[in-house]
Amino acid sequence: MAGYSDIEALLRWDSGCDITETRYAWLRAHPRYAETVRIHTARMLKVCEGDPLLDGILKDAGRTAAAMFAAYLHFSGGLTLPRIKALCVSLGLVSVGRARALLLYLRYLGFVEVVGDRQAREPARYQATPRFMDAWQRLEGAVMESLCTLEPAMAWLADHIESPNVLARFTCAQCESFLSTAKRVSSDTPYYRIVMHSHAGTQIINTLLAANDGAFPPKEPIAFSISAAAKRFKVSRVHIGRLLAKAEKAGLLTQLEGGAILFESTGRIALDDVFAMQFVHYLNAAAQTAKELRAQKDEECVFSAHSDVHAAARLNA
Repeated sequence: MAGYSDIEALLRWDSGCDITETRYAWLRAHPRYAETVRIHTARMLKVCEGDPLLDGILKDAGRTAAAMFAAYLHFSGGLTLPRIKALCVSLGLVSVGRARALLLYLRYLGFVEVVGDRQAREPARYQATPRFMDAWQRLEGAVMESLCTLEPAMAWLADHIESPNVLARFTCAQCESFLSTAKRVSSDTPYYRIVMHSHAGTQIINTLLAANDGAFPPKEPIAFSISAAAKRFKVSRVHIGRLLAKAEKAGLLTQLEGGAILFESTGRIALDDVFAMQFVHYLNAAAQTAKELRAQKDEECVFSAHSDVHAAARLNA
């Protein structure tokens, strides 16, 4: 089990609110960057297979963002439709209209529920359910475990993911880190439109990268079966075929004889940008979490016997 002293190692990833290109270069130069991408994508696929509900919200970038915002607003004390709309639009991944649909989808899954009596002209207030908190804890724990390959000190947070303080602080720091750079990152690119916003698009990419045992971004063809992916992700072969055809037309990849996929230069750049951004933000969130927890005088109060993960939710209710 990682020790409390590992906080110091995590702090070197603290980028604050202004993540510079130097930080991205540092990550890309890490000798285990490619290995971490392979481990992370494989772990995300495993998380989806183990939980049909998580599989639903990880189908595309919009659903994933909505879930992250729901958790963030829950921990920060106010989950309402206007607030989740504002966050979705600020990140540029979800339209105002779709934000409402995604909130309804989270409610349909049993991830959020209405709390309290609604006053006239006031928006309904929601809170995350224990079911959602359990799933979210597993997802955040999987992210932390993946990044242990890049930063072994991340194991300290993963060891304490059941602590409500760690889960809440990492979730909030993660969301705030993404939001801090959202306006400088364009989501109106072929990769975002065709892959990240398509149903099961991110899972298809994860399948390819988890099978890639070479350099990252991948320069060699990667074997891929449309039929196997369709069965695995519960989508039609026609849907996957159309997605790949659009990606090929946009110059992101080439479908080779026998089904293998070769990422072209444009696709490799997009993959590198997306995963480098995710990893830097995760590591920055870990550093911010470690820094805040270190500042607490009573360490035992932070990790008191892995107290109920829903305690933070009750404090905000």
